[in-house]
Amino acid sequence: MWRRNVIVLCTAALVIVALTFLVHFIREPLHRSFDSAQWLAAVFFVFGCIAVGSFLNLRGRFWIRMVLVAFLPPFLSLLAEIVGYSDPDYPGLGFMVGVVLGVVSFLACVLICGPIYVWRKHKREAT
Repeated sequence: MWRRNVIVLCTAALVIVALTFLVHFIREPLHRSFDSAQWLAAVFFVFGCIAVGSFLNLRGRFWIRMVLVAFLPPFLSLLAEIVGYSDPDYPGLGFMVGVVLGVVSFLACVLICGPIYVWRKHKREAT
């Protein structure tokens, strides 16, 4: 069980890092195409999808899965701040963004994955 969880979390982390680098390389066309509200909604949607996909592929009880998924964005942001991948004008801003994305991941887990988890558990027990 734990091996599968490690693989799922590492895959989700790699996807997040790859998307971050991709966005930094094509920043100008994206900022010209979208206003800030659309940009923020797209980021929240993508992180919500990553959280839902990760949650559904993890194994364990609901709260274990939820904690693993919700702590991934803040952990990656903190790691980036420690390594030195941060804005010198706004130190700590990356970590704060990671915390907000962790809250988005938490809400996606509770609101979307919670009913799916309960339905799967009920279906498994009925069989």
